[in-house]
Amino acid sequence: MLAQKPGRAKLDALRREMEAFDPVASETAALIARFLWGARGEHGSVVYDLIPSRERALQGMLGLTDAEARELSDLVRKTLPKDAPLEMDYAGRAGTRANLASREMAEKLDIIRNPGSTFGGIAAGVIGVLGGTASDMRAAAQAGSLLEVGGGVISARGAANPQVTPRAGAAYGPPRTEAAADKAAVRRPIAGATEVTVTQAEYQAALNQVLPSQFRNQVAQAVDSIGQRAAQRAAANPQFVGAVQSGNWRLAGTLFHSAAAQEARALPASALPPGWTLQAERVIQSGAGGSRADLLLTGPAGELVEFDWKTSGTSALTSAARREMARHAGQITTNIGGTLTTQESRSWMDLVRPLMPGIRWP
Repeated sequence: MLAQKPGRAKLDALRREMEAFDPVASETAALIARFLWGARGEHGSVVYDLIPSRERALQGMLGLTDAEARELSDLVRKTLPKDAPLEMDYAGRAGTRANLASREMAEKLDIIRNPGSTFGGIAAGVIGVLGGTASDMRAAAQAGSLLEVGGGVISARGAANPQVTPRAGAAYGPPRTEAAADKAAVRRPIAGATEVTVTQAEYQAALNQVLPSQFRNQVAQAVDSIGQRAAQRAAANPQFVGAVQSGNWRLAGTLFHSAAAQEARALPASALPPGWTLQAERVIQSGAGGSRADLLLTGPAGELVEFDWKTSGTSALTSAARREMARHAGQITTNIGGTLTTQESRSWMDLVRPLMPGIRWP
């Protein structure tokens, strides 16, 4: 078997550690990207162009072939924000896609807040929910205002007409009492369901968890607390804030993983059930094709629980993410042993979102 060339070994090592969300590898890749790719643009737009002379210089320094040099350039390009060229939308406005979307949303909100009439606001809101543009919503608001004006005239005429009589078939009688309304609101028991009674304080605490149904699961409580504190730590990090504001979700995810690992290692043993231990960034299998667990908990009877930080709930359901978790499960069984009882994902973006209002999240 031929030995790897030095350049190929360095390239493969960088790729492997980036895929494992290693902070040093991510920072190194970002530094290389800023060296290789130049930004240009105006009016808020930005497009990144590869600088051939710098690519050749780095190629010589690292001992890469032409193909390996281009592979490195493409690899580190992922750490930079996506290109945001100037575009023109349906209304003839010019700007970047994000800028146009922001202006469109601002116009929609302005229509809802200042529709001219209640009917206009309702009509515009419904059109917006159905996917209409700001122009569609404005037209709906105007139509709703006309309808409200017409309805007001009709109502006035009816009130002034002494011959108006009750509609046939209408129900009359005393208003329903509050007790009667409460009684009608009581739901019938669900067959096979177990009713759990909680205090108001327990109910509020449950709502603070990612999955309220796990409010009595001490392991899930500990993981949620790690995620919440990691979100606070990340939101206080200017580098993380900059990555989020520029839409560099890969870098933001790397920085959140680092914050979560720090919080996990600082978690007191008392936060876990008796006999349980927690490891952050546990290497399950090293080398190519290997993996690591963001959080791996071990119980007193050898049970294992894995938690994985994902960008969003949707990303956790992709086929690639499911294959990744299946690979983790197989490697845990082979290299660690025990009984893997649970694998769960948590969206770091959902944890950070309340702390960073004003961000256009994907």
